[in-house]
Amino acid sequence: MTEVIDIATQIAQGLAKAHEHGITHRDIKPANVMITKEGVAKIVDFGLAKLAGQTKLTKSGLTLGTVAYMSPEQARGEEVDHRTDIWALGVVLYEMITGQLPFKGEFEQAVVYSILCEEPKPIMGLRAGVPMELERIVNKAMRKKPEERYQHVDEMAVDLRRMQLEPKSTARPSQKSRRWKHRKNACSLVRCRWRRCSLPSSWALGISFSLARRKAKSAFPLWWWILSVRQKRKN
Repeated sequence: MTEVIDIATQIAQGLAKAHEHGITHRDIKPANVMITKEGVAKIVDFGLAKLAGQTKLTKSGLTLGTVAYMSPEQARGEEVDHRTDIWALGVVLYEMITGQLPFKGEFEQAVVYSILCEEPKPIMGLRAGVPMELERIVNKAMRKKPEERYQHVDEMAVDLRRMQLEPKSTARPSQKSRRWKHRKNACSLVRCRWRRCSLPSSWALGISFSLARRKAKSAFPLWWWILSVRQKRKN
């Protein structure tokens, strides 16, 4: 569980950097989070990212993103803001903990219906030993009404960091857990030196994200990490 909280914290910190600059990712999912060999989480693929206040370029009613991680407002084709990323992070965190998606269906319309009308199964009913506070964080991130979620992703990051600081079990942690605990809690998603860059902000973004992609080549996607954990639990 230490690894789950650490990765989620890093993703939240990366999103907070993007949101500070008015950028909404709109497609947060395990395939768009890379984990480096050093255990640092990097958010990639800003192909659907939107700058706050930018003119809407897509057709009215068109939904963008991966269905299983879409917020209700995104699934309805409505205008979205940074809180849609908070929802998606909640879905990713739910999947990291339980090994399954909170909203499922045999086809896209069924998934959308589940997102809009159904509640996910309680996390503690799917996996034993999950702290109640962690389930509360996930549930708050996945509130169907945006105004009932975390209003800023850094608020979610604060709650996650608080869990990292809570007294741990007296059981001796594994070597892997110790390695993850002592690594840097920083996501190098947006390393743009905005004030030093004389290029237009959209160009600076493109350059920054291209660099992030090149750096991510020595990493593996988060979905691979989820699959490996799921396999270990089966064994």
